[in-house]
Amino acid sequence: MKTWAGTKPEFKKRGAFALLWGLTVHDKDAPDRQFLDCLPLIERAALDERDYVKKGIDISLRALGKRNPSLRVAALNLAKILTQSTEGSQSWIGRSTIRDLSNAKARRG
Repeated sequence: MKTWAGTKPEFKKRGAFALLWGLTVHDKDAPDRQFLDCLPLIERAALDERDYVKKGIDISLRALGKRNPSLRVAALNLAKILTQSTEGSQSWIGRSTIRDLSNAKARRG
């Protein structure tokens, strides 16, 4: 996943974040550290303006934040940083994550 996240091809890069989403949702035994280590990858990749990449990053960050309360805090912290960016894709991802994780259903975990 980490190798794909740093590549140029659009669908390979999106695949990295689709894989992260899948692990976040389905690997119930994975430690939080595994996901926390991906936050810098998300932050760097969020500069990519391509729609498929941007949406893949967005869904993986939102899913990460829904996994448990501590990851929710980490995802929201990154989202707040992203919203401060002048880069459109980072700001969009940050706003989308904050909007999704701020609703009552997401807070319940």
